[in-house]
Amino acid sequence: MHVLGITNNEKSSKLVNVIEQQLKSSLNPEQYLIDICHVLINQQHRTLTDIATSILHQLGQSIPDNVTSISSIPDDVQGYADNMRQHYKHQPIVATDWPPRIGKDFFGRLALVEKQDSSTQAESAWHLLRGQVDKTVKLTENKEISVEDVLQPTNSSLSLRVVIDGPPGIGKTTLCRKLLNMWSNGPLVHQQYDLVLYCPLRNSKIATATTLADLFVRQLKRYKNVPEWFEDRDGEGLLIIFDG
Repeated sequence: MHVLGITNNEKSSKLVNVIEQQLKSSLNPEQYLIDICHVLINQQHRTLTDIATSILHQLGQSIPDNVTSISSIPDDVQGYADNMRQHYKHQPIVATDWPPRIGKDFFGRLALVEKQDSSTQAESAWHLLRGQVDKTVKLTENKEISVEDVLQPTNSSLSLRVVIDGPPGIGKTTLCRKLLNMWSNGPLVHQQYDLVLYCPLRNSKIATATTLADLFVRQLKRYKNVPEWFEDRDGEGLLIIFDG
């Protein structure tokens, strides 16, 4: 008899539901949450540790001494990531005032939808950008999603691959800049990335790159070991955004 297991997403959803129920029924919800964070840290899993330490920090709690060896990254990697965060923060999300701005972050009216074609879903998560400046186009065969869900993990064992497709001027670069801004101001919702690398293909050096190191076009001399560190880890913790 073949028994299907549950996915990591299902496991995490069930865990979150249980924690929420326990928090509601607990006489001291804050202490319960603190205890849960310490349990997560004791799992010796980097992502869980990052999440738990972030929660403890927001609660004003001290971080256990043994956390440094679990979640720390080399100083040069951290330095390069901090440098890129500051760089992204100072970039405007909307690079141009045409079409007219809609709110402070976007221009036009974007419809971000997830493609439902199962024949390609197994290979990668395809997303389409469609819309017009004056209205949102309805695509009944697709499911509308939020910006935060673009990088939602899939059940595939392969590295997450997402393709954003849309006509010129619809807002693909704006979406890229929005994701960069979100990462520079804190962890992304579904993924914990040590570094997000923005690679506009209009840059000739990036367009002709043949190695990972070639994509690090900003201030690499001070952090020359950063690409090798990610290569040794098979790209874990690295998000590369190609914009072309």
